[in-house]
Amino acid sequence: MHTLEGIGLGILQGLTEFLPVSSSGHLVIMEALFKVHRADSVIFEVSLHFATLLAIIVYYRKRLGGFISYVRGLFVSPAHHSSFIHHPDGRMLYLIFIACIPTALIGVFFKDRIESLFNKPELAGFALLVTSVFLASTSLKKKNQRDISQMSVVMAVLIGTAQGIALIPGISRSGITISVALLLGLDRRLSADFSFLLAIPAIFGATLISLKDITEIHSIGLGATIGGFLAAGIIGYCALYLLVNIVRQGKFYLFAPYCFILGISTIMVF
Repeated sequence: MHTLEGIGLGILQGLTEFLPVSSSGHLVIMEALFKVHRADSVIFEVSLHFATLLAIIVYYRKRLGGFISYVRGLFVSPAHHSSFIHHPDGRMLYLIFIACIPTALIGVFFKDRIESLFNKPELAGFALLVTSVFLASTSLKKKNQRDISQMSVVMAVLIGTAQGIALIPGISRSGITISVALLLGLDRRLSADFSFLLAIPAIFGATLISLKDITEIHSIGLGATIGGFLAAGIIGYCALYLLVNIVRQGKFYLFAPYCFILGISTIMVF
């Protein structure tokens, strides 16, 4: 793979991983249209995912630093343990853990079925229509006032389940998780933050699973790997910054037409 090809794939990964348009859906459609595979190496795939993971960590570095300081404080002052789920940082960590459970269960028990869908671009088209409906529905929700203290375990489970469903190609992870959060009445900022903080363990877990599939390392070129990594990280950070601001402005629904048009076009072609 040439360096420019690696950079191009990195840009695609960075954009579609965070914008609510489904990176997996684009992957399935691209492979079906051009009869090519996105990468010839698991190492390359892992590098792109790791780059997007770093983009989230860098963007939320202050928030993550706050979590670390809070958890460290628990060891210094054990008396604070009783107020863990009532403290904003403690409650956020607790609910993220809860949300990870349905995501992990769906990934474990439906892994083979979901992987079989990556050979069916027409299903990715229908899934993109589902994503479009969720995105459009957020325009109907006018009151988003619930903060972290008002977010319940049930809400976390629903958002975590939505993230698990997003394993289906065409269902956008950020699209469906943020949409569900907004529809539940969560504050716009909290909806975006919870979605992307929840993505950290999800992407990290997916990266570890990909690593175990490496039985033989095939080099596709150091330049392509580094170029793809840098492009995915930089573009991913920019896309994340853009999306969070769009969500906070209440304009998340603006991505619905793109998903709808791409979904309809895919169904018509395949």
